[in-house]
Amino acid sequence: MTESGWRVEAPGLAIETLPPTPIHVLRVRVADQAAVLAARTLADFRKIGPNQSGGDAPRLAWMAPGEWTVTGAEPKPAWLKALAKSPSFNDADVSHGRVRFAISGPRARDLLAKGCSLDFHPRAFGAGRCAKTLFAQVPVLIDQISDAPLFHLYADISHEAHLSAWLVDAAVEFRFEGNRA
Repeated sequence: MTESGWRVEAPGLAIETLPPTPIHVLRVRVADQAAVLAARTLADFRKIGPNQSGGDAPRLAWMAPGEWTVTGAEPKPAWLKALAKSPSFNDADVSHGRVRFAISGPRARDLLAKGCSLDFHPRAFGAGRCAKTLFAQVPVLIDQISDAPLFHLYADISHEAHLSAWLVDAAVEFRFEGNRA
């Protein structure tokens, strides 16, 4: 397992693992329209549409109709209380089963594009956008935190060594790019 604080730098690029943070997956069965409506009317959920994310602590990321990932803090008690009234609601704490990488700098988009088929151009994927996708053959959540750009990449902890090695290997290109004749 990679130590928290592991960091790789190249011109215009920084990659690091981040300390563990609370991560919850909130689900409401889509067939239960009353439960979905209750979830959507909660102020913070109403602002988060398909493939959008927002907030700081907690941060919400839309995963699918009736499914959100909450990161950075425990879900607000008001959310859980409102949603727990429905038998169609589930809150899964996956905090200890995920690894989180931060990928930042002007070359972050180029690095991410090497690992998956998403369009990372700022017009298509800007701050407040997120997507579940395959990255380096691993299912991940990619969330663009800011326009800096700063991306957080979440994956199952069992893929940490593979992703760490893949990211180091992919960053080599950027380390030597300025030395080309």
